[in-house]
Amino acid sequence: MRELLIKSGIELDENGFIRIPSWVKRVKLDIGLSDGAPQSARWLETEPDDLLIFGFEPNHNNTKAIRTRDSSWPVTIHPKHLGTRFHLIECALSDVAEKTMTPFYYTANDSGCSSLLQPKEFPVAEVVNVETWSLNHFFRHFPFHQIPYIDFIKTDCQGADLQVIKGCDHFLNKVAIFTCEADDTRYLESLNTIEALKGIFSAHDFIEYKPYMKNLSKLIGPRLKYIHTEDPTFINSKLRKEIAAHKIRAYQEG
Repeated sequence: MRELLIKSGIELDENGFIRIPSWVKRVKLDIGLSDGAPQSARWLETEPDDLLIFGFEPNHNNTKAIRTRDSSWPVTIHPKHLGTRFHLIECALSDVAEKTMTPFYYTANDSGCSSLLQPKEFPVAEVVNVETWSLNHFFRHFPFHQIPYIDFIKTDCQGADLQVIKGCDHFLNKVAIFTCEADDTRYLESLNTIEALKGIFSAHDFIEYKPYMKNLSKLIGPRLKYIHTEDPTFINSKLRKEIAAHKIRAYQEG
């Protein structure tokens, strides 16, 4: 992972931790970017300048489109943010114990449907072996002594979100809010059911967020009004004091 981070233009200190500029107060992760990283682009457009984003995407065509803004998405990342407020890391994430080269299915027509799992519904343009790590590997380089926790992680991994979350088990307690996609029908061998997602988050003391559950506001705090998500979302109950004190914007759509 160290070499990949350096290749991605991310500077490490003498201890191997990512150098985080002093202006950064909040960090988010966007996992599964599609061809324009529209979710990250929206965050960068609408949130304060103290936000730093790490984006993960294994499809080389998508990462190229992000860098050149060659995308059909109405919102794309401005070049000024690349390498400053947004770091693009070209790899897949799963629950692997070490770096692996894994077959990745590039889908035709809509590259945002590409996946580590073979699609049932989408035509495959090609299969490419991609560098695959886990979030545990990434977080071993993250300076939690400087930024105590990650505000928000969004995954959209086309049937493989569960594997990404399992690969974060050593550091899941360092994440305040996590939104993922429950999809176990469109990809072969997907175990990514809502029940499986609820199970792993519950085991790590996360509470499923529902806008109508007023008791969550009592438990976590009034800052929950800044949450707007469409997919299953889970809140770390161990960080409820931090969430109540810190205006975390957990915004996801599409």
